[in-house]
Amino acid sequence: MALQEPLHHVILQYHLPFSMNVYLIADPSKAENYPAKGFFNEVLWVDDNEKLLYNILNPSNRFSAILEHTGLALIDTESSHSFALISLMVRSGVHVLSPNLIHFEIEELKELQAIASEIEVQLGYIPHKSVNINQNITFPCISHCEHRFSGLVTPSKLNDVLLSDLTIILKFINEAIRKIKVYWIPVYCTQPKVVTIVVDFIDNSVLTYQAIGNSLNNFFKAETITETSQFALETNECSQESTAPSTEIHRIVDKFINHQKMEYPVDILLKSKTIQEFVKKKIWG
Repeated sequence: MALQEPLHHVILQYHLPFSMNVYLIADPSKAENYPAKGFFNEVLWVDDNEKLLYNILNPSNRFSAILEHTGLALIDTESSHSFALISLMVRSGVHVLSPNLIHFEIEELKELQAIASEIEVQLGYIPHKSVNINQNITFPCISHCEHRFSGLVTPSKLNDVLLSDLTIILKFINEAIRKIKVYWIPVYCTQPKVVTIVVDFIDNSVLTYQAIGNSLNNFFKAETITETSQFALETNECSQESTAPSTEIHRIVDKFINHQKMEYPVDILLKSKTIQEFVKKKIWG
């Protein structure tokens, strides 16, 4: 696919500060999730063409010049070069938002996190589903997630939903993990009907998560209980979409621009992946 000319727009409706230009780098198949008009200062559609990606990573071309004027980059590509693209942005002093982080190994995420911390830029994740709740939460808290779906709980099915589900809840629990336990039935079965995960945090907050198979309805729900309140975070049918809706992407971008803080920083994804890896090793070895 030929490289399309970047689109230039004056951004008014989102009140972007002049120092915060937003650059989108995405696979053409994701175009409908990122309507560029009036939102992104620069847009670059890329596919998995090796020559094209080499040119992007070559510091002598126009791409490098654009980096000097970019405050935030949103990267959503299908290519195996996602890590290199995100690393380049972070090392260039650019804040990065990307749903691609979900595909990285824990060590890769830790490397990017360390670079971002050293250079003092922020690295954030865009989950497949999200929740926008403006409510003060007192700690410690007890949170519970439940995800029901048809069929048995297989490794691939649990992996598909676990990271996205955990990200929503861990957004509200800022403490480090103290202990993880996992239970499943039938015991010693590699395709259990139910998997229950219990995560204990150092401030005595607790997260319980249940993946329940053989259900008539597919749905996800989450609830948080504190000393002073009890409220549901989200209840909806399970979505098979691999990318968040465009309205939610815009909200997350806009929130960072206006508050200079990632809604889903990379450390949330790291904790989610730590839990995921523990569960995989415990059940499937």
